[in-house]
Amino acid sequence: MFDFLRQIRLKQAQNALHDGRLDEAFAIAIEKEIRELRGGQVLLEDLVDPLLDRAAAHAAGGRLKEALLDVERAIQAGGNRPRAAQLRGEVRDALELKEGERRRERRVIESARAHLRNGSLRTGLEVLETAPDGAPEAEMLRREAENRERKGEEARDQAREHLRRGDLLEALAAGREAAAAAPRHAELASLRSELKKAAVEAI
Repeated sequence: MFDFLRQIRLKQAQNALHDGRLDEAFAIAIEKEIRELRGGQVLLEDLVDPLLDRAAAHAAGGRLKEALLDVERAIQAGGNRPRAAQLRGEVRDALELKEGERRRERRVIESARAHLRNGSLRTGLEVLETAPDGAPEAEMLRREAENRERKGEEARDQAREHLRRGDLLEALAAGREAAAAAPRHAELASLRSELKKAAVEAI
């Protein structure tokens, strides 16, 4: 009776493999009761190439973790064959390279964020130029820096226009906005001098 149930289970796995359901076939094939059957051992051998083929497809598509999982399954099913060993090495190398790029991106983001926090918008933008293309966080920081630069420029222009008209209070308010948006901009020092001079004259 027990052997009959094992044969049914083995047939389920064989059907799953035939239909391309590799995960299901592998999950059944590695069950202790199935591995003990001659048919179960054959099934494991039959799983190796399809798993390696899928691993190669995953790797080609950049799905490296999925690729490594399938390679490990193939090795578990049929031993460390040359193709499996080579593919595992290639996937691990690609994962290591990707992790290195991720660490570099993290350093760039942290450096740019620190510059923006300190008000060094130009330096922050220059640092962001070294970020990998399409990095979402880098794009977000770049938009933030450019927006603050634009606001700072507009506020500086407004402050000078108010000064030209003699509207000192409005000029001082615009100067504060300029300092808040881009506190380390090269033009801010000269604007502050102009505002200070106008304030002294007004007093």
